[in-house]
Amino acid sequence: MRRATACLLIAALTGAVGCADGSGGRSADPRSTPSASSSPTPSSPTPTARLASLRFRVVLDQDDPSGTRDAAGVEPFTEAAYASRRCTPAAPHAAATSPADQAVIACSSSGDVRYHLGPARLTEADVAGASVDSSSQPPNHLIFVKFSASGQKKFTALTAEIIGQPLAIELDGAVITAPVIQARIDGDAQISGTFNRAEAETLAALLNG
Repeated sequence: MRRATACLLIAALTGAVGCADGSGGRSADPRSTPSASSSPTPSSPTPTARLASLRFRVVLDQDDPSGTRDAAGVEPFTEAAYASRRCTPAAPHAAATSPADQAVIACSSSGDVRYHLGPARLTEADVAGASVDSSSQPPNHLIFVKFSASGQKKFTALTAEIIGQPLAIELDGAVITAPVIQARIDGDAQISGTFNRAEAETLAALLNG
């Protein structure tokens, strides 16, 4: 499995780093996790009319999208479909259908990584809320994802199960990050990327529904 050079981080808000050296499009920059003592103050996201399609999936394979066949969003996995799939940059926050109960083929939002992903282990139904850290500075902004009680149990169990493996966060049919989980994560999740403030606010609002 080829590991892309970029990294977006998911980490426990307790200050313990839970992942590193992941991939999710080469335009992303590595970021370290703020410590718990930094006490970031989340901002209130702008309401939106729909809930984003959010999937947390284990990465089974990833490589350069060298195929010749274009397809939108995610599609059910077959060896032939994966080999022929070509990726292009995803439209920002474009609504897309993503089956949660089966393995799929997906692309990074930048279009430069092709993924074979397992069935979704968590979805937007497991998220209690999301907000943007008002103290984060461009070009990197942090989005805090708070899980429901049952969602937190699933997320913590999942991160404990797949230590050393990448976990993809797929939003509206595109993989926005796929960090390698380095330790069990007991707290909320954090998404860090090179999106601008407006994009981060929109993403948080979509997760809030």
